[in-house]
Formats: sequence, structure tokens, C-alpha cells
Amino acid sequence: MLPIRASLSALFFLVLIGASLLVGADAAVPKLALSSGLLLIGGVIVGRGPFQMSPRLLAFGGAGGLAIVLSQGGGGHLVGALPDLFALCAAAALVLGFASLGAETRRLRNQALNGIGWSLLLVILIGVFGYLIDPGRVLGAEKSFHLSRLTGTYLSANSAATLYGMAACLAVAGLGRALSSDQPWPERMARAGPLPYLLLLAAVSALMMTGSRAGIVASTVGVVATLVGLRRRFPWRATSGVMLGALLFGSLIAALLGGDSAPDRVVGLGATDSGRGLLWSACLQAIREAPLFGHGMGAFQTALSPHITLETAPLLSQQGAAHQWLLQWLVQAGIVGTLGGVAVLLTGIVAGLAGLRDQPAPTASAAALGASTVLLLHGLVDYGAEIPANLWWWAAILGLGAGAARRPATPKAPLGDSGA
Repeated sequence: MLPIRASLSALFFLVLIGASLLVGADAAVPKLALSSGLLLIGGVIVGRGPFQMSPRLLAFGGAGGLAIVLSQGGGGHLVGALPDLFALCAAAALVLGFASLGAETRRLRNQALNGIGWSLLLVILIGVFGYLIDPGRVLGAEKSFHLSRLTGTYLSANSAATLYGMAACLAVAGLGRALSSDQPWPERMARAGPLPYLLLLAAVSALMMTGSRAGIVASTVGVVATLVGLRRRFPWRATSGVMLGALLFGSLIAALLGGDSAPDRVVGLGATDSGRGLLWSACLQAIREAPLFGHGMGAFQTALSPHITLETAPLLSQQGAAHQWLLQWLVQAGIVGTLGGVAVLLTGIVAGLAGLRDQPAPTASAAALGASTVLLLHGLVDYGAEIPANLWWWAAILGLGAGAARRPATPKAPLGDSGA
């Protein structure tokens, strides 16, 4: 059974990579198609393996899901909301599927964690390569600040920054797993293998090249959260020093690759007024129009249109999102759907972080803590959490965290080899 489940997890990775390459699957057709694939794969994995998530937690998340559907049905938006509802169901399938994989065996859990890492590394390298060979950049054409930022495989640098920040947290968690033993430092560092080092270097470099101030801050906080989750697992001062050195080295490489964009963005030079205040004010007006059930998922621009004036049109006419995940949910799903969304969100987070109670904490749970911090914190001021690909990568990490916290009854592992 294990080879079959390992093959199914590989299909998960292929779909996630495809979603990232299709500009985050942030369009109705790829959203529906890829969500259907993830639902099918997740259903098969859960049906063929152990499943030990708390029934109460599942019931709480299920009630939240029903509230989301009710908000769309009650507002008469159910058909138009199908792509987003499918994307949310696909995220749930990823959590449950990877939780099932993580609960099977330690070896399968580690393979899945490495699979996520290699897949993210591939997505990052493809995005950076496309940026470096851009004809305008190669020929030295003058571009505005925002057009010179790395967007990777996405349309927005801020959305890409969220993905890169989560990847950095995963890399730091992987290093923590390898560096937690009592072996001499050279042996510990060799034990990690190339993946955590390559992923950390690529993620931090790409993150700096996006020039996303909020993304850099959220990712830094996420890495610190990951270290806090791992702190019982390895010598805190020495190993956190190694992590900090790796981050600084990645930043140096980023400065060499990205020119002036990252430093300018961090200090605010050349940045233009993003109109967040105007956008959020229009969102509040739209929320007051349909407070209970919202305007429907996928109908953000339609909801915003009546509140755009001649003065604000240049800034707001092309806005497809609130750049604040809570406002986005209130506009589209109202109070009922937002409460349901928060319930689903808390279900995934509680399940993914359950392993932090263990001593030492599993690597996957620490990675889930860091990735959750990046996604939710950055999503307070930028558009990133709503991108399906970002949501799905996060769900995969949460699922492994949940699986690591629900270990099967196997002989106790030696100290220093406590799994992912």
C-alpha cells in the first residue's frame, strides 16, 4: 500500500506545481480543474490509509464549511461561487490527505515533507529564471519600480512573496530537524542534505527580489515563529545563529541579483501610494450593503463598482481584491460566511499545530506554525492568502503537521529522530 500512497502524494505535488505555474490558479477554469484533481487524489489517499483527526475538530470545521455554503446560497450567489468553494474544498482535501500520509509512517511523512520542499524549490527557480532572462531586463530597458519587481510565476510580487516566505519557513524547519542531533556540527550540517540549504537560499533571495516590504516583515516573523516551534528540538543559541547567518547570506545574494529594488522598497524609496485607505473604505461601504451573506465569492469587483468615484477610479477600477483577507471575506461572504471561514481556518491551524505539544516538536508542525504566520500576517495588508496555489501549499504543510501529531503505534524512536 505504501508505494501506491507515495505515488498519490507525487500527484499532489504535480498539481500544486501546476497551480503555481498557472499564475496561482487564480482564474475560474484552472481553479475548478485543479481543485477537482486535488479532491480526487485526497479522497483516494484518505480512503486507503489511517485517519486519526479529532472528530470534534472535524465537526467544527464541517460546520464552518456549511456556514460558507449557506452564505452563498442565502445571498443567491451559489453558482458564481462554485470555483472558490471548490478551491476551499481542495484545501480541505490537502489537509486531510497529507494528514493521512503523515500518520502512516515516519518515512512516508519525511518523504512528503521533502517532496513539498523540492516542489517549492522548482517553482521558485522557474520564477527567478524567467525574471533573469526577461528581454527588457537583459537589454537594460528602463522600468518603473513595480514593473521591475520579481513576480515569479504569479502576476503580483506580493502574492509571490507569501509563497517564498512559507518556503523559507519550511527550509528552516528542515534544517532544525537535521541540526537537532548530538553529533559534531560538521556532521549535523552534512546530515541535512542539500534541500534545506538550497530552498532557504532560493526562497530568501526570491523574497528580497520581490521588494515586498510587508512580505519581508511577515516572512521574518514567520521564520522566528518556526524557530520558536523548534526551540525544544535543538541548541537554541548556536543553531539559531546558523539560521540567521543563512538568511543574511541569502539577502546578500538577493542584493546582487535584484539591484536596488529590495533596499529601495524596504526604506520606501520610489514607492507609490497604493491607495489602501481608499480601497478599504470602499470595502466597508460594500459590506454595509450586504452584511449577512455578502456579494458572492468571485464578485469583489462587482461589489466595489458602485463605490468608485471619478477621483478614486484610477486607483480602484482595476482592484480585484481587498488586499486584506478579513475584508475580502466580509465583502464576498458576509458575516455568516466569514464566521464559517474563520471556523475552517481555525480547524486547519489547530490540527496542523497540534504536534507543538510534543517534546520535541515535529518538524512539520514547526513549519506549519511559520507558514501560518506568514500567510495570515502578510494577508492583512496584501493580496496573497486568496491565491489558490498559496492556500493549497499552506494546506499541505498543515496536513503534514496534523499527521505528525497523530503518530501510529510504532516502537519508540531513538532520541533525535522524532520524525517530521
